[in-house]
Amino acid sequence: MRIGATLVHMLPGVGAKVSVEDTELLRVGDSLEAASSLSCSPCGFRLAVGEAHRRMSAGERFSFMGTHPDLGPTMTLQLPRGGVDHGGAIYRVAAGSHWWWLFASTLDINLARMLSEEIVGSRPELAGGAQLHLRWDPITEVSIAYVEMVAHPSIRADREAVGLLEDLLASWSVAELLESLGEPGGSGAANESGNGWVGA
Repeated sequence: MRIGATLVHMLPGVGAKVSVEDTELLRVGDSLEAASSLSCSPCGFRLAVGEAHRRMSAGERFSFMGTHPDLGPTMTLQLPRGGVDHGGAIYRVAAGSHWWWLFASTLDINLARMLSEEIVGSRPELAGGAQLHLRWDPITEVSIAYVEMVAHPSIRADREAVGLLEDLLASWSVAELLESLGEPGGSGAANESGNGWVGA
């Protein structure tokens, strides 16, 4: 939920549907057509999810929109026209004159940056002048890795961007698993630059 809330807030034109079991409870994003369920702005949803995360981290237990606490909600992203789901949680969307390929993770930004530098340092530059960036969302405590390109992507550029993010996603996922198991090498404090961009 934190990852979905972060992506919907960050990406233009992206919406989402939130369901519990087979019941749709909420739609996020102004671009979604009217439905019988409630609607919420991306900004408001991100703030609500961030607040829920803080309360749950403090030990509070509560339900989503009055549903049973044991029934976790499912969030489905709705990409804008031209958006591509590359599978494995990697997406491509157009943002004005720019193109973004990205994924998000609950891994701490400091550890994410360290892992990313190791991978990027061993690879050639991306085609078409594409650049990798990292971003930390302090509200949801989510890290985002994205490749940005100022041109319509060629087949080669798309393949290289996805390949790089797949390697990063695999590395970050292993680190998250080790953190959940209490293994050494966990995260440090969150990046104090807040919403700033972290180049990699």
